[in-house]
Amino acid sequence: FTLNSKSTGHFSGVVYDSEGKEVEKLFRKYLPQGEYDFVWNPRNQPAGVYFVKLSDSFSSITRKVTYLK
Repeated sequence: FTLNSKSTGHFSGVVYDSEGKEVEKLFRKYLPQGEYDFVWNPRNQPAGVYFVKLSDSFSSITRKVTYLK
């Protein structure tokens, strides 16, 4: 996943399953302006639909991900 930060601030990335349960925190950190790439390795998660939410202090964006084994 790519995060393009237009300003410096606190950012977080969280993965949820299709029922809305938190599966994993990808990151939670203070980042300067710039572009960042993050990888989610589902490890022992079952195949299915997941949602990745990227947030900063002012907004958030959620992306649907289908994981196939």
